[in-house]
Amino acid sequence: MFVQYNNSRTLNFDMSSRVDPLDYNGEIVVAMDPSKTNFATVIGTPDGRVIEIVEFSGNNRSKGPIEDTTLYCEELRTFFTQYFANAQIYLVGIEAVITVKGKRADHVSHISNVTLNEIRSTVLSYFMHEYGIHIQEINNWAWKHAELPEGYRHPYEKYSKKYIRDTDPTNPLVNYFHEDACDAFFIYKYMVDTMCKNYMLICTQVEPCDTEYELSVTELDSPFIDGLREVSYNDMFTIKDNANFFVNRKITGCYFKVPINTLDLPTIYECAGGISQNIFNDDECLVVIL
Repeated sequence: MFVQYNNSRTLNFDMSSRVDPLDYNGEIVVAMDPSKTNFATVIGTPDGRVIEIVEFSGNNRSKGPIEDTTLYCEELRTFFTQYFANAQIYLVGIEAVITVKGKRADHVSHISNVTLNEIRSTVLSYFMHEYGIHIQEINNWAWKHAELPEGYRHPYEKYSKKYIRDTDPTNPLVNYFHEDACDAFFIYKYMVDTMCKNYMLICTQVEPCDTEYELSVTELDSPFIDGLREVSYNDMFTIKDNANFFVNRKITGCYFKVPINTLDLPTIYECAGGISQNIFNDDECLVVIL
């Protein structure tokens, strides 16, 4: 099975292969556009940050040789088991079956649908069996209508890459194989927009952090935070615990608001970025993570 990460690193995967688990500590959303030629999978956060895109092929992207479909499915299961070994899966979605009718429903389409059904069944049963997750089946027209403007929607044709190329030609997605990764990206975006609207990322546990980062404390109206993301502070944990939690989820360049009396000596010593004296004019201040 051919595997490609982020349109760069490749791997010829078989049942004896070993892959590294996904390197992310928080909850994830998985969006899939399955096929045998190019199975695109987008892994991201519930708040809309893409972590990685992984693509699979059971026929070397039509160049051959063609792999037995059942073996391809078993390799997918084996890869998922290793790749998601440490993952906290919040939601999984897959594009729902598109029924081809009329002149398009020829013998080739029938064989293709049989193959796709075997792949889909493998994925659906895998996540139910391993994680107890009932996969969300995303209607083709629903995600296209929600995420693509008029002129780029069609029930059978793929215009997602064309839309990205026309509106954002420097986007790395335009260089991916065919339109599959682009479709999976918009399926992911649809899931985030419609199924994760009430999701809140907030510190829920004490965690060590091996990544270096800087803390600073500043006043509420500081221009220093312009362009930074605001995150939520959980006062059940220390400032350091909150900061570690976000950095472990690859969120830096952010800030949260805390009461002045929350500042303790460890936090003050940690603030390599400095502490503004103006913070003592208010009851609250901002902790910045860089």
